[in-house]
Amino acid sequence: MLKHDYLATIERAGFQEVRIMDEASFGLDCMVNDPTAKSVIESQNLTPEEVTGIAKSVVSIKICGVKPSETA
Repeated sequence: MLKHDYLATIERAGFQEVRIMDEASFGLDCMVNDPTAKSVIESQNLTPEEVTGIAKSVVSIKICGVKPSETA
């Protein structure tokens, strides 16, 4: 899921003041040392530049938001 779509989903769920607190890319070493990722890289004949681009496109984010209390 794209980051902006993820944030929009959180806002549609009723959260306000949604913001990214931290963001980290998965290191290239995570991909090349993972047997499944390594198999995909080899089977797709990806160049080192393509692998680097893919590795940078996968991120982990920490999000903060406020969900107002519902009043009856």
